[in-house]
Amino acid sequence: MATIKLPYVQLYKARGKAYAYYRRGQTRVRLAGQIGSPEFIAAYQAAKDSYEETARPAAERTSWPEGSLGALIAAWRASPDYAGLREKTREGYDWGLSSLTDAHKAGPVAKLNRAWIIRTRDTLADTPGKANYFVTTLKLLLFWGMDRGWLTVNPAVKIKRMKTGGGYRAWTDTEIEAFTGPAAGALALPVLLGLYTGQRRGDVLALPWAAYDGHSITLIQSKTGAAVSVPAHPVLKQALDVAAENKSAETICTRPDGKAWTESHFTHSFAAARDKLRLSGDVQFHGLRHSSASRMAEAGASDSQIQAVTGHKTRQMVEHYTSGARKKQLAADAIAALPEQQIKGAKR
Repeated sequence: MATIKLPYVQLYKARGKAYAYYRRGQTRVRLAGQIGSPEFIAAYQAAKDSYEETARPAAERTSWPEGSLGALIAAWRASPDYAGLREKTREGYDWGLSSLTDAHKAGPVAKLNRAWIIRTRDTLADTPGKANYFVTTLKLLLFWGMDRGWLTVNPAVKIKRMKTGGGYRAWTDTEIEAFTGPAAGALALPVLLGLYTGQRRGDVLALPWAAYDGHSITLIQSKTGAAVSVPAHPVLKQALDVAAENKSAETICTRPDGKAWTESHFTHSFAAARDKLRLSGDVQFHGLRHSSASRMAEAGASDSQIQAVTGHKTRQMVEHYTSGARKKQLAADAIAALPEQQIKGAKR
């Protein structure tokens, strides 16, 4: 397969043939021509131009006053530093800044102060995770601007984070049963893949059929670059083999209409299905990664074995998911070790 370093290009290989797509936000365009050929480059440029003209928010195409926050954001997004980030990272940063209004962006970046940032953060108090990510993204943006003379002090440094919950929790058996049953429809297969491979949502949705050889799922994680090969659990293998007989796209997971998922479409469909199934709002796809690690720990797998499946870079990161299961087992062992009658002569 040819090596392509163009931003937003994703490569897939199926039945010995390589395919390329321009993927950016909710846009997914098949690029014509042999990869690397003049026709291919022309198709890439056309897809890029079309996206930047029509798909990006109108505010991004506005001419901001010189030295304004909006001008800084535009300069950052046009820079090689931003283009060199992974697509998922870019989308995350865009989401982090999405709460900024045009009035916010029109102001001079050199006059930003700590109080303004905290007040803006506080408007997002109902979603503390997004509030914290807003501050994190703004801080990165301002450091980028400092290096280029836009401002001399970064007022977003050391702003206290808002308290959030304990992170993504593992799913209950009832929740898993609901989201893998007939009522879940096209969402059942991605959920099974998340549960039985421990992979992140983006990697699950992007999995091509070429990644499954009938016995294992093999991929390179988009976030870490880690190569992972996970044997297909019998439950997952059965679901994959059935899906393979009716596949309609290069990706394993598809929408009800047979097309590949975009992450945005999947997010909305997942939330709608969760409501329809009457499940709690804290049932999140990423919690399946927790469920997968916890189940393996409860079955006796070591942290090193679990790490080989999930692709975590360190054992400490694995322990974040397995500590609950380990404590549960230790408590069970401790109670089992107690004698049946602790106090001599106790009445039965």
